[in-house]
Amino acid sequence: MKSAGEAGGLREIIGVHHMKLHVFDDNVMITGANLSDDYFTNRQDRCYVILGAKHLADFVSDLNDTISDVSFRLGVEGNLETTPKFPKPSDKKWKNTFTQLMKVLRYSHRT
Repeated sequence: MKSAGEAGGLREIIGVHHMKLHVFDDNVMITGANLSDDYFTNRQDRCYVILGAKHLADFVSDLNDTISDVSFRLGVEGNLETTPKFPKPSDKKWKNTFTQLMKVLRYSHRT
């Protein structure tokens, strides 16, 4: 049985997780903030910029695509939508689907 803290942590990961990974050609930026006008003018968050890293950029791009495929999206009407070919994140099959997709991703990016 999960403690209240564990259950809350899991809900937070599933409910609000969003990656701050940005790919520009073969360059990757990892940051703690969204790219917005406020970010570029009023904040001084740290970020890492990795230049000329094609394999990393490809992996991060594919990771984003994979996670996006199995995640809820906010529809134009404010409703949660999913990709029809994958189970909803609230479905028990989701964990198995996600695990398999991540294995495929890792395997396809082995070096």
